[in-house]
Amino acid sequence: MKLKVLDLFSGLGGFSQAFRQRGHHVTTVDIEEKFRPDICRDILDTDELLEKLTVEGGYRPDVILASPPCEEFSKARMPWYKNIHPDMSLFSATLAIVVKLDPRFWVIENVQGAIPFFSQYVGKYKKHCGSRYLWGEFPKFCCTHKKCYGKEKMGPRPDRKELRAIVPYEISINLCLAIEKSPRIEPAMESGDVRRIKMPG
Repeated sequence: MKLKVLDLFSGLGGFSQAFRQRGHHVTTVDIEEKFRPDICRDILDTDELLEKLTVEGGYRPDVILASPPCEEFSKARMPWYKNIHPDMSLFSATLAIVVKLDPRFWVIENVQGAIPFFSQYVGKYKKHCGSRYLWGEFPKFCCTHKKCYGKEKMGPRPDRKELRAIVPYEISINLCLAIEKSPRIEPAMESGDVRRIKMPG
């Protein structure tokens, strides 16, 4: 069975790469036209995005992947930055989309600095692969490849930020395989999984 996958903040498409390669139906969303997303839209325009998704065929994804920008959360754990209060608006918009679309599985990826900010709303992270932390509802999977740990080291270049933000293929493929092997279950809202989400005020 082919899955419907919604990739938010898709960038260069690393998070959903394995899903697309394995023939699943991936819809990418990003604010930057240069990434050529299926839907070029600001996630903060939540109502407009949801309307576009649901009007076109009553869209309801099986999987939502989200990798919000991590810069502010990275700074939050650095001792030389004081009184950092990261903007939570993109995270809040992501949760609103998850609750509204009610997928079987959802995954939010970010850095260690996001732990105290994300966990108070969606609970403790479920997976930790080096510098990448995953929150959400998804099956257990193994990911021990060295490329999953840390971020790609590279010198100055115009696209350095975008390249370092790519979720490693090893995480994408192992997550995809684990979801494919999961038994068919009812949507999360009916089983109560997303009800534990506490929306940021």
